[in-house]
Amino acid sequence: MGRRSLGARALRILVAVAIVFGMMSGGPAHAAATPAGTVESFHEALLGVMKDAGTLGVKGRYERLASQVDATFDLPGMLRIATGPAWAKATADQQAALLNAFRRMTVGTFASRFDGYSGQSFLTASEKQGPQKTTLVNAQIVRPGKTPVALTYVMIAKDDAWRAIDIILDTGISELATRKSEYSRILETDGIDGLVKALNAKSDELVNS
Repeated sequence: MGRRSLGARALRILVAVAIVFGMMSGGPAHAAATPAGTVESFHEALLGVMKDAGTLGVKGRYERLASQVDATFDLPGMLRIATGPAWAKATADQQAALLNAFRRMTVGTFASRFDGYSGQSFLTASEKQGPQKTTLVNAQIVRPGKTPVALTYVMIAKDDAWRAIDIILDTGISELATRKSEYSRILETDGIDGLVKALNAKSDELVNS
């Protein structure tokens, strides 16, 4: 994880997710590109919207990043993990609505967070094999005059390409583990439809802020 070891909770989530996706993926030999290449393409897109942030506005950043998020992340797989047994119990219409809401929230989060440029750059530090056919790509957001922010992308080979299934922050916090915890609370009280509503409300807040 950058220069720090993975937190215990993040490592448990990583291993569990890796086991699931190790059974589902075709294996790295079938992937067209490289794990680091997928991450670097995503970082190029982020840097572009950061530099054009003022002109684009949050909605313009959202529109530019949407297809890149689709190309970088295995959103359906991430959502299945984050929602656990509730996903299998949902109807096809509920699954479709939930995936759309999850995509909107994910793209909206990146569009909201990367809202300006002050000399930042992205650095791919290393690529190494992870558990159960995953590859870990260690990267950094380099900030002039500040400590770099370390990120670890957990990558799998799927559909002849490399996709990210998680990002682990330099604190050892797994984004997917955080989502799973948040979604579990909503699912317990409001079910799938309540989670769809909550994610869409969050997306509206991010994009219209």
